[in-house]
Amino acid sequence: MANYRYIDDFSIGDTYKLIRNLDSVPDDQVIVDAYWTVKPTLTTLDIDAPINIHITQFTSASGIGEITNYADGTVRLQFIANPDDVGALTSNQTYFYDVHVNLYSGEKYVLEYGKLFTGMHVRHSH
Repeated sequence: MANYRYIDDFSIGDTYKLIRNLDSVPDDQVIVDAYWTVKPTLTTLDIDAPINIHITQFTSASGIGEITNYADGTVRLQFIANPDDVGALTSNQTYFYDVHVNLYSGEKYVLEYGKLFTGMHVRHSH
């Protein structure tokens, strides 16, 4: 069953890293794809989401995150939202998000869903 969470430390203009550590995966499978989407409404399509980050077990050099499957069956998911990736978000708004994964077997699971609150828009001087 997916976990419900609330992200309230998100600042537009800063790099944000969403990291989730999993103690196990069903049937000791390998996670091959993971997605983090943030959207203004529950009915917004993922393709239209202001944040729609897709990582794989091979994306570590891409700067958007990575999946690390460890030999002991644990997994680390890291999604990186760079300031340019979140320009469509509005300060002081609540958005809906979800994290879902695809296993090597083809099985799909929603790990987490919830609400993301954007704080003030940070404007860096350099």
